[in-house]
Amino acid sequence: MRSRRGTLVAGMLLAFHRPGSRPMRLHMPMRPPRSVTMGLLCLALFATGCGEGGEEDGAPGTAAALGQNFTADDLDRFILKASDLPSGYERRRRSAGSPQELVEAAQTRDERSSFERVVAPGLKRFSSVAYRKKDGENSNSPGSLALLYDTRRAASKALPAVRKLLIDNYSLTGGFAEEPPQKVRVSGLGDQAAAGIKLPLGPYALYQYVWRARNIVATIAAGDTVGDMNGKTILEMAKRIDFRATR
Repeated sequence: MRSRRGTLVAGMLLAFHRPGSRPMRLHMPMRPPRSVTMGLLCLALFATGCGEGGEEDGAPGTAAALGQNFTADDLDRFILKASDLPSGYERRRRSAGSPQELVEAAQTRDERSSFERVVAPGLKRFSSVAYRKKDGENSNSPGSLALLYDTRRAASKALPAVRKLLIDNYSLTGGFAEEPPQKVRVSGLGDQAAAGIKLPLGPYALYQYVWRARNIVATIAAGDTVGDMNGKTILEMAKRIDFRATR
């Protein structure tokens, strides 16, 4: 089985194996992977000393006035809340930091180059979160990331780089053979949206959506491995987040 350059040890974007868990057996193709860690930019989550668990963040304030650029105070409006998810999820990790922290956390030259492409256009700050099932079912761990840029033009230019980062930096170490990412058509999401990403996992799949709202690039990722989400409902979550954050 081949894997991409990202590894869970390096804390890359997606890794389908939890440290210490047993690898999936190839002759059990109908079972979901033992663990699907969906925390976007886990590199940042691990490297910046994010909290474990904890209560939901307080309700965000009013969004930036229509037409105005967002500020760092608005970042948390663009990440997943427990109330966005089906019942039974709790926050696993939460992090926020500077562009420099993001780049410095890279452990290889390739990783650093990938993150520099996202940072270079004018990234000012990031915020990210990941969730897990409360009952111990670890095969779906939704996550989201928000990136604040200094201008809308910078955010627009960064959008394809963020999408490429999501595809390039993950590793597959479970029992399913790796398949090429697939494009998912997206409409009605933010001011600008990249094609969605479907990552097949045997009979299951992981979905990632990336969009821009003014000067923020936001992402959401989750899987259909436990039957409470699918590509359509995950996209609907992204649209609800965008609506909440921009109104």
